[in-house]
Amino acid sequence: MVSLGSSEVVDHLRRVLERIDANQLLSHMEVFKEKLDQYHRHALLFCTGNPDNFHLFVAVDHLARRMVGVSIVNPFEKNLPIYSLQLTVPIDDVYEKLFSVQSNYHKCGIVRLPFKFKMISGLGDEDFLAKEIFKEKVYGERKLSFAELINDSIYKQLVSLNNSSIDLMTIRLLDEGILCLLRAPNEVERSRVPLLAEMAQILKSRYRFACEAKFKSITSTSPILTSVCIEYDKFFSGFDVQTFCHEFSRKLMQAYECVVRNI
Repeated sequence: MVSLGSSEVVDHLRRVLERIDANQLLSHMEVFKEKLDQYHRHALLFCTGNPDNFHLFVAVDHLARRMVGVSIVNPFEKNLPIYSLQLTVPIDDVYEKLFSVQSNYHKCGIVRLPFKFKMISGLGDEDFLAKEIFKEKVYGERKLSFAELINDSIYKQLVSLNNSSIDLMTIRLLDEGILCLLRAPNEVERSRVPLLAEMAQILKSRYRFACEAKFKSITSTSPILTSVCIEYDKFFSGFDVQTFCHEFSRKLMQAYECVVRNI
């Protein structure tokens, strides 16, 4: 058995692994055995989650080897299902204990390996999970192996950041990086929002962030002026996301007020 990531999360994942009937799940994939090209390179994947939070997933491969984990995004956004299955794995109670919110999304399907989503904590049979991680390292990928960078402290920071609001910023964690969406404050007249957006772009150019990411599904009563994606490498190197959000918001509004006073 191999475990990666937050030890606190892994303790919850053990409960999931114990209740998985791998052979029963595999029987649903075997129905499609003759239809799948390179059957051994496929897995049955089930996930439950919430659009505003992380996802909990279960996977079983062609040899009934198991893997469970927590992913940043919905796994099916990265591994599209070849066949969708009307199948549910009873793990909602574990999800609720992990994130203190109820899951409102469930999906099951057959996907082609390798997994293309980032995992932040995981547990699985060694000859499945360790093998997939070894393949990633051969190709220089950081997907499942991303969990090797996570400990209890970092995990708590990521949970705290995800879907939070810091000053004028709304934070969403994506596989590409930490996305900071800049919202226009309510006190700014709508006619001057374009001006504020232009100033935000100028200020943004002073920071050097290499990653790019977009988040389409967000509910906000305020216009989104721009977005900044902070690389995880920066975060792991000690970059303070909260300090950045406060600093960016402060500098933007100071510059805006200066311009408006002189119009």
